[in-house]
Amino acid sequence: MRRVLPEPARERPCLAALTDRHPDVVEAALRVLAEAVDDFERRLFAWLNQGGVSPREQKRVLESLARHPVARLPFEEFAERKLHEANVMSQALHVLERDRQAADPAMKLARIVLAERLAQTLEVALVAMENLGDSQSIHIVSLGLKSKDARQVARAKEALSSIADSQLGAQLAQLLSGAEGTAEAGAPHFTGANDALEWCRTHSDAWLCACAVHALQLTPGRV
Repeated sequence: MRRVLPEPARERPCLAALTDRHPDVVEAALRVLAEAVDDFERRLFAWLNQGGVSPREQKRVLESLARHPVARLPFEEFAERKLHEANVMSQALHVLERDRQAADPAMKLARIVLAERLAQTLEVALVAMENLGDSQSIHIVSLGLKSKDARQVARAKEALSSIADSQLGAQLAQLLSGAEGTAEAGAPHFTGANDALEWCRTHSDAWLCACAVHALQLTPGRV
């Protein structure tokens, strides 16, 4: 590709190659992009933030990107956006779990998909944070977020003190607080399940959006 295409023409096929399942293809695309694109970091993180890139694809790219000399700030900003999104998802999930029609099949499907997207979004955020250092602390926090064991959660909260970025630490603390915590500053305030489903309906993830639409249409009393 480097010998055939002029520099401006390399970007589109390389960005498409970043969605490949094979890590070697992703790594090769990153190398070419780094050589061909002047504002490599800004362009790459703009691509990572667009709606059509799945969490799995984001994770593969971030893992490969860790082997490249990339500035700290783009990772911080990306992790902050992902943790904010995860906090909103967490609040929406708690609202749906408490809803009086929670047992309805359409609502159950929406909750399952939302919980899956929440877990994936958190994983992507933590992979980005590992590029900032504190990998051992991030690993402990990750275990706490996945566990319902009080001791594991307590260890995770202790590990937050080792995370250098106070904003990211505060966002992780909110997620560890779960249903007992208040919504993160700047996050939507959901007054009920309808609000939570409407937020899911506008999400860029097509499957989450479809499940929310299905729940809004088919759950009695929703529309």
